[in-house]
Amino acid sequence: MKCTIVYLEPRSSYKADLHSDTLWAALCWAYRMVHGADALEKLIKAYEGEANGYEPFYISSTFPFQEGAGKPVLFFPLPLGQSGFELSEKASFEKTKSELREWKALGKQHLTDLNVFQYAYGGKDAPREMLKVPKMDVRPMTHNTISRLTGSTLSIKERGQLFHMEERFINSTQAGRKAGLYFLLKGNIPKRLEGALRFLEHYGIGGDRSIGKGAFRIEWEQFELEEPADANAMITLSLYRPTEQERLVWQKSQGLNYKLIARRGWKSLQAKGASKQPMLYFTEGSVFPLAGQEAEIYGGNLKVGRHDGNFDIYQYGYGFMVKIKIS
Repeated sequence: MKCTIVYLEPRSSYKADLHSDTLWAALCWAYRMVHGADALEKLIKAYEGEANGYEPFYISSTFPFQEGAGKPVLFFPLPLGQSGFELSEKASFEKTKSELREWKALGKQHLTDLNVFQYAYGGKDAPREMLKVPKMDVRPMTHNTISRLTGSTLSIKERGQLFHMEERFINSTQAGRKAGLYFLLKGNIPKRLEGALRFLEHYGIGGDRSIGKGAFRIEWEQFELEEPADANAMITLSLYRPTEQERLVWQKSQGLNYKLIARRGWKSLQAKGASKQPMLYFTEGSVFPLAGQEAEIYGGNLKVGRHDGNFDIYQYGYGFMVKIKIS
């Protein structure tokens, strides 16, 4: 699979996990800020098949990477319900026991580096050496409410108004090596999307951007992910909301391994209380059989409301599927 890999090297902590729907919303917001509302509307219509000269793009969720020897080491989600381990008749008992322990530990971290991923599920001959995933720390950080009259911490009943919010940090497992996030993007990046990415590099992604949170250095390059010729399943690297037709196919399929997640949010950054209805998605790492349905694109955008009666609001639901071979 040929695609583009986009690296997000953090320059600060960030607030929320950057799933595909959150990331797509940020890209669309940046697209609007750079190119205008009309351009964004044409881009969204392109997802519905409208031939207007605009090219839709499809993205994965973000996953960690760590600087390696000459190139970044990428980490992928493990397919749900699969061990990826095959016993070798020639291996000694002690070696087999050691490898089983390593794979057991791997299953607990839910991520593995690209070499091991393609060895276990891509039919590629690669060493079984497993690298440690960069540590994703979630810490409660103390904030205070500032009084606009005094410029100091707001006091109510002689008590300062302190509160805590979660922030996320990425720590490398090897001293002196950088760690960060990346996501995959199908299709060449058009010039318009380059502008949106550069805007986000300055503007930030996620909450508390005004105080420096969600700041990333953004770079991208072409990337090719090897898929096995004899694949019998596929894994989603994004949140995935199937169409009604797809849902009926999966409902009758065998070999489905998945988890569901409810996604919530706001219809407008300005309209407090205008919350979206919770939407169920298949999570990253969910596995779907190839038999019965093969397509280039899975899922679709969801229309979740209107903003002030002026334009429709959409939520991203396309699955970023990668073919794999499982037992």
